[in-house]
Amino acid sequence: MRRPPSTVDAIVELLQDAIVRGDLPQGMPLRQERIAQKFGISKIPLREALAKLDAGGFVTTHPRRGVFVSEMSAEKIEEIFQLRLSIEPDLLRYAVPRMTAADMAAVEAIIEKFEAADTGDLGDINWELHRALYRASGRELSLQILGNLYLHVDRYVRLHMGMIDRQKDSNNDHRELLAACRRRDAEQAVQILHAHIDNIRLAIRRFVASDGEGSNGQPE
Repeated sequence: MRRPPSTVDAIVELLQDAIVRGDLPQGMPLRQERIAQKFGISKIPLREALAKLDAGGFVTTHPRRGVFVSEMSAEKIEEIFQLRLSIEPDLLRYAVPRMTAADMAAVEAIIEKFEAADTGDLGDINWELHRALYRASGRELSLQILGNLYLHVDRYVRLHMGMIDRQKDSNNDHRELLAACRRRDAEQAVQILHAHIDNIRLAIRRFVASDGEGSNGQPE
């Protein structure tokens, strides 16, 4: 039986979600008294929660200056996407021969949901879709690690989605991925996935380099 989350874990989830949504913007100082008052939480578990968020890369602690929401740099984006490229193709390669008709139907339903989604929901739906593609792999540890990476990617994409608005192109990639899975063509599926992830990486790097002026990209 799964244990309910502790107070500290509940605060971590609350603040992490606020950072991902952009309610706590990058670079913002997190004054414990104000944060406790804003979210109606106690200071002692808040301190523990901030330490966990620091370990997860969502906040940064500067001695004598305090705690700040971590900024997303081109270097961090590069690291996140290189990690995705090292994990996701292997997961898909393992998953394709094991996927059932029900697995593929689930992926198709999420693709349709992604097509009609509002910008603010794209990150969650995208992770739901990719997780559904990889679930048959049976590699739970890799999926857990990947879930944390997607939180960071979702945060960045949400912050800049007003400028990065190519969800239709991204979803075309998802459809091609599903078609390859249905053909049981694992290597073709992996090639499509690799290009999909790498194109997003390049689009976001261009966006960061130009501060969003005149760049084009796509959500993951």
